[in-house]
Amino acid sequence: TTADDLAWAIYQLGDSLAHVHIADVAGGTHEHLVPGTGELDFAEVREMLESADYQHHLVIDIPRPMGDPAIVARTALMAFHEQWPA
Repeated sequence: TTADDLAWAIYQLGDSLAHVHIADVAGGTHEHLVPGTGELDFAEVREMLESADYQHHLVIDIPRPMGDPAIVARTALMAFHEQWPA
C-alpha cells in the first residue's frame, strides 16, 4: 500500500472510520515491528488522520513477545511515543 492509497482510503471512509490499527513493517512483510524500526512514516499517517479529523481509537500492533510481554509492550509504546509525540 502506498501513502497515496492510504490517504485515499482515509478520505473515502471519512466519518465512517472509527478504529485504526497501526503497525510498523519492513519490506512489505506483515510482521509487526517496534514502532520506528520499519518503513512506516508515522508523521505522514498522523497528518492524514488529523486532516480527516479522526478522533477515535488508535491501536498499536506490537511484535510478538520475545520474553516478558509487559516489557515488549512498554518498549513498543515508548517507541511509538517517540514517533507520534502528544
